[in-house]
Parts: sequence; C-alpha cells; structure tokens
Amino acid sequence: MFSSERALNFNAPYGENSITVFPRGGLGNQLFIYATGRALSLRLGVPLILDLSWFRYHPDRKFELSLLASKEPSVNTMNSEGNHWRGPSSIGSKIYSAKELIWTQRKTMVRELGFQFDPRIMLAGPGDSIVGYFQSWKYFNDHAQSIRQEILSCFLSCTGDSNGINFKQKENELAIHVRLGDYTKGKASSVHGVLPFEYYSRALNEIENKMAVAKISLLSDDPARARLMLEELSMTHLEVRPRESAWHALEIMSKSSALIMANSSLSWWGAWLGGIDKRLCLYPDPWFAQETSESPDLIPRGWFSIPRW
Repeated sequence: MFSSERALNFNAPYGENSITVFPRGGLGNQLFIYATGRALSLRLGVPLILDLSWFRYHPDRKFELSLLASKEPSVNTMNSEGNHWRGPSSIGSKIYSAKELIWTQRKTMVRELGFQFDPRIMLAGPGDSIVGYFQSWKYFNDHAQSIRQEILSCFLSCTGDSNGINFKQKENELAIHVRLGDYTKGKASSVHGVLPFEYYSRALNEIENKMAVAKISLLSDDPARARLMLEELSMTHLEVRPRESAWHALEIMSKSSALIMANSSLSWWGAWLGGIDKRLCLYPDPWFAQETSESPDLIPRGWFSIPRW
C-alpha cells in the first residue's frame, strides 16, 4: 500500500482511467518520465497523459516528445490549469511538501520519494498521476522492447519505418559524450559536475583495448570547449560534431558500437537505446560529484564502470 505520501488532487482535468505524468527538464529526463508512465499505462491498459504545465514556468526548456506522443494513439498531451508547479519560494521543486501530500479517495498524485527506485510508483492505478524523475530502468523493464521501439521510431533516419527496424549499429565506431553547459555553474556544478580528463582518458584506453576504433564522434553541448578539454588524448579518425539537436545526438550515441558516457541522462538513453548485447557502454563511477548522492538503481547490468577520479 501507499504511505501517507500518496498524493493530492489539484482539481485538474486528469482522466478517470488514465495515467498522468509531468515531463520536465531536457530530453533525457523527459524520456525517463515518459517511459515510466508509458509502462504503467501499458500494464493497466489505459491511456497516458503528458501534462505539460511545467514548461509554462520554465521557458528556457521545451517539450521534446511531440513526435513521440503523436505516433501513439493512446498517448495524449494537455496543459492543466492548476498552479501546482508554483512553490512558496521557487517554481517547481518546493511544491511537493509533506503537508500537501494527503490522502484523497479519488484520483491521487504519487510522488517519487528519492533518486532510487521507488516500488510504490508501480502500484499506481487508473486515474492516478505520478511525479518524479524516475531515473531507473526498473520502472519500465517489463516493457523495454516496446518502449525502445517507440523511441527509435522517432529518429530521422527511421521515419520511414514506424517499428524502427532500419536501426543499425555502426561497426567500430565510438561516440564520446561530454556534458558541459549548466554542469559548469550553479547547483549543477556541485551535484553533477563536469567529468575530468582522467575519466575520459581511462575510458578511451579501455575501449582501445577491446576493439579497433575506426571512427570517433565527439558530442557535446559545447563542442569547441570539449575538444580543447580532451586535446591531449590521441584520437585518430576524430570527428567533432557541431552542436546537435538532442534527438540527433541521441541517435548518434545509440548507433555507435561503443559509447563513453557523460554523467547525463541523455548519455544514459544513448546507451540504453542501443541495447546491451555486443556493445561497450562505459559510465563514470560515481555518477554524481557529491558523495552524498547515490544512484543504486540507475545503471543496468552489462555496462562498464570507469573511475571518475
């Protein structure tokens, strides 16, 4: 059963027989939220509603899943009229306080309790809404194949095939993802932080010991700075990609036969979408810069950890 933190009716027009989620953040975060809600809706046999109200208060971000939602008849978008993204001292993060999360006899809003897998989310039923980042493969593992195909069908090179069967991995190609941008300043710099040169050096050595690399694609939200950061690495056949759209970067990462990940949810999806069999996906350990932050349910089996420091 849910604890007393099972949630709250904002009198928004949520469907009586649907699951509602609240996409937020960039593409990687939005995909985690979508996949968790989608898996719930498939288990229950009900529609999925994507409530886009968060984006009204965060104009620096955009909803990235329009194509994905439009392809699935049982997935709908809406903008609720409630002000439930407004917090007492900030927008968004403060609103889900313990005193607000009270039992209601009808529709409920269930808040994820932390970064680790929260099994209460799996117990949500028709009419419920769920709130969180849901950064664990465990939320949607039982529907992994269908969700993977839904997302792959959105890649530009696969638009002629709704099942994504044109998806092919590039042999002996390595993608390296360097997340800079907001990780260089403010709270994100202390929580996530930019991965150091040493991580990428160790990861590249590991890759080169396991496969012959014919091409390297360097992907970053700041390509020139990323190249400068890694200039001491000996990388032949290197292509520094211009700043790509998030979807295009995701496609390149997922189609590479090896991936050196950043500590980024977009990197995570680039690894997961490409599958695990016969593929090298290297991730930083620990994932977070702060030692107090834990991510025990983030990484699936089959990926390889590389010391961050």
